[in-house]
Amino acid sequence: MLVIVFDHEGTIKLIGGLLAAEMGLDKSLLLGQPAQKIRRSLPISVNHLKRALNHQNFNALVEFENKKYEVCYQPALRQGKVTHVVCTAQDITLRLEAEKLLVEQQAKLANSSRLIALGEMAGGMAHEINNPITIILGNCNFLSQVLQKTPLDLPKAIERLAKIQTTAERIAKIIRGLLNIARGGEEDDFAETNLPELLKGCIEICRERFSLSGVALTYEHHTDLAVTLCQSSRISQVILNLLSNAFDAVQNQADKWIQIESSISESETLITVTDSGNGIPPGIKQKMFEPFFTTKDVNKGTGIGLSLVRSIVEHHRGTIDVDDQVANTRFVIRWSHGQGGFGHRAS
Repeated sequence: MLVIVFDHEGTIKLIGGLLAAEMGLDKSLLLGQPAQKIRRSLPISVNHLKRALNHQNFNALVEFENKKYEVCYQPALRQGKVTHVVCTAQDITLRLEAEKLLVEQQAKLANSSRLIALGEMAGGMAHEINNPITIILGNCNFLSQVLQKTPLDLPKAIERLAKIQTTAERIAKIIRGLLNIARGGEEDDFAETNLPELLKGCIEICRERFSLSGVALTYEHHTDLAVTLCQSSRISQVILNLLSNAFDAVQNQADKWIQIESSISESETLITVTDSGNGIPPGIKQKMFEPFFTTKDVNKGTGIGLSLVRSIVEHHRGTIDVDDQVANTRFVIRWSHGQGGFGHRAS
């Protein structure tokens, strides 16, 4: 750290610290000099110093000789007047580079987790899309036979066309949901989102796979308010990760079920995901949000899903916890509205 003391006129009265030696500063040439004269020799700003002499205590990031310094200006007062300013400067170049690298690695990790989640869903997608396509083909075949008969049974033809349309719309919803998740959404703005529609879209993606495995999946929204501010694609990632974990957790249960509930109040948005499992042991609960921690077998889990979930929720200035007050396994997600949180409006 570099320490510089200025008097009330902005003249250097003292200079020291290990960083002074590392920078090769000649104290004899700096002591007694006004800040204006030596400003190019030190990682300081004359304007910043003037603010400190006007009773302002603050930190600043300064670039100096291809390095970055965190500089703190601390005015010292006597009888309400600034007698001197203590200025400390710390070289944070390596720290900032490390933080940038960490952010880049977290982004890669988030992308990997998303791709892994999509891969895990790929097997289920064969059923999610193949079954509706079979329905469409069957109705098209039946409709072809109806159209060849005389007289034309128009009501029956209209009924079959309606089934084709409904089924095609379901496929479109599934594909839109997958594309939404695949996009990532890290850079998306927070936007007004209909929460029930978002959660129903997540359920639509999983419905067939869960049904084929005998897992009952239900959803209930408890309030009239339906719209919240969020990054919809990222919240979808959160829900699908939790649903995927819950799906694995209930496979050995006699009664397999998963329930999603949501509500929006004046103060917060709340989502719970509960499954028929027997809860999470304390030892696992303490570690489960850590990156790469997993209880799944090799090649069945990476340990980055819940870490990503927590990261996304915290980005929404929210929390995710396990509710120990219920007999089953319940994750509780909430984010606040107002005062730096994110708001809502009535649907």
